[in-house]
Amino acid sequence: MANYIGAATIKLGADTKQLQQDLASAQSKTVGTMKSIGKASAATAASIATAAFAASVEIVKGITKQSVELYSNFEQSVGGTETLFKDAADTVLANADRAFETAGISANAYLEQANSLAGSLLQSTGGNAAKAAELADRAMQSMSDNSAKIGTDITMIQNAYQSLARGQFMLLDNLKLGYGGTKGEMERLIKDASEMTEEMDKLGVTVDATSMDFGNMVNAIAVVQEHMGIAGTTIGEAYNTIAGSQKMFQAAKEDLIRGLADPNADIGALFEKASKAALAYAKNIGTTLKRLLPNIGNALRDILGAIAEALPTIISEFVPMLVNTVLDVLVVLLDQLPAIISAIVQALDKIALAVMQKLPEILTSLVKGILSIFVALTEPENLRVAIQSTIMLFTAIVQALPQILQAFLEVQDEIIKNLVEFFTDPATIETLLTAAVTLFMALVDAVPAIFDALKDAWASLFGKLWEDLKRGFTEFTFNFGKALGNALINAINGVLAFVEKFINGPIDAINGALNALNQIPGVNIGAMQRIALARLPALAQGGLVTSPTTALIGEAGPEAVIPLRSTNGWAKAIATALSEEFASDELSGGRTVNVYMTNTINSKLDINEVAQELTTLIRRTI
Repeated sequence: MANYIGAATIKLGADTKQLQQDLASAQSKTVGTMKSIGKASAATAASIATAAFAASVEIVKGITKQSVELYSNFEQSVGGTETLFKDAADTVLANADRAFETAGISANAYLEQANSLAGSLLQSTGGNAAKAAELADRAMQSMSDNSAKIGTDITMIQNAYQSLARGQFMLLDNLKLGYGGTKGEMERLIKDASEMTEEMDKLGVTVDATSMDFGNMVNAIAVVQEHMGIAGTTIGEAYNTIAGSQKMFQAAKEDLIRGLADPNADIGALFEKASKAALAYAKNIGTTLKRLLPNIGNALRDILGAIAEALPTIISEFVPMLVNTVLDVLVVLLDQLPAIISAIVQALDKIALAVMQKLPEILTSLVKGILSIFVALTEPENLRVAIQSTIMLFTAIVQALPQILQAFLEVQDEIIKNLVEFFTDPATIETLLTAAVTLFMALVDAVPAIFDALKDAWASLFGKLWEDLKRGFTEFTFNFGKALGNALINAINGVLAFVEKFINGPIDAINGALNALNQIPGVNIGAMQRIALARLPALAQGGLVTSPTTALIGEAGPEAVIPLRSTNGWAKAIATALSEEFASDELSGGRTVNVYMTNTINSKLDINEVAQELTTLIRRTI
């Protein structure tokens, strides 16, 4: 890749006394510029790389931290489950694994709640862990169904179950099942549930009308909720409502993140759960949109219909007032027309010059815009859509032609009759002739006044406009060439940047994954090196190049390319070229000429030789 060391400029004018000093200082300026550019480039690159790396690290740290915290809680809950439910712990863990679907909560939340109820459930079942696990799952589903159906906050429902487990009944009313917060109301709920034989058979449970132990309460609440149509709400809403599927997706996502830190987790199964929940969520959103969009269309149709009905009244009442206002404004403008025309004529030369100066930039942007549109339109998918749409449009027009022709045939006789009556009416003929004569006479009267008003303005305009156009055209050709060169450089550099980004994209993705793995203690995998392609430079500002380089020169004016390895002949050649340029009109009054050097200056003798040749030839010229 080329080394852009710096820029050296020499001011040449009628006075050449400073020439040798300017040349002698070029090398020191070049080295200084090189150091500044090197420092700035290094600082910028370091800042960008640091920011990108820091952002990546923060993302990985956030996921890693959440995963470790979730797994830590899960590990602790599993230990409690194994201690409390003993041989039935696997059943509880299996129920927790599918809790994202059945209860709308994560495995962590399920185990925490189940463990908190375990003591009371084991006591009510006489220490039967399997039955306690079954009751815990029923309680979890009942709590979730109640919250989903009635809308009560899940925390209030969980608190109610916790209080019932302790033999307290004040929070029974939180369940909103029609029973108050007293022991007598709990007894009534159990008695009612014991008589719901059909619901008990469906759930496979039996409710003892006289028992007040916690396990019997859990079964009684489940039976009453089955009778009220509350049971099964969670899993039903998980696949049929946006809120339910969102809860399911959040729970499945939490399980997946927790599994990333769990050495025993089945990541494939956890990812499948999350995907299943995400698809259900997306499906419910899509279903809602399908219902919503037609309703919006119907509403718009009704609104537009109402507007259409009101249009006749609006037109009849407000259009005449609007026309009168427009005519009043038009009269004022016509009164000021001579002054307006005079101002426009005086501004034409400035407008033309401004247009000439901006035309290269406008044309470049216009061409780029048109080409980008053509690129988009010629993409295969867009072409297919355009062809299909065109076919549909013409098909619709062809199908509608019979109705259009029929409608025209129904009114054509009346239209022809009206036109004949209008143009054969003596009053119409008289009106048209009178209007034509009046218009012609007004035009004849106005022509001398118009010519008198514009005669002097046009005379000075064309002279000044011609000079401005010549100057503008000169600047246009120069700017257009410069813009074209820059566009070529930008196009080449754009291709190089695309190739660089195309190759570095996968490298960055791999490095991101490696950074994530390196967060694991003991893992340290080196990152892949990104590639950097050379850009094509424009050397209008000069430069010092020390290796083979493809570049654009002469795009902003005369430049001298000087080989510095050997001084044989080049000093005289560059002096001759600069002398000729100096003798031209372009350099009169002083001008900055760019010198492009392709190596380093070997000694001060080289500088003196250039200065002597330039001084001799310039003096001959002037």
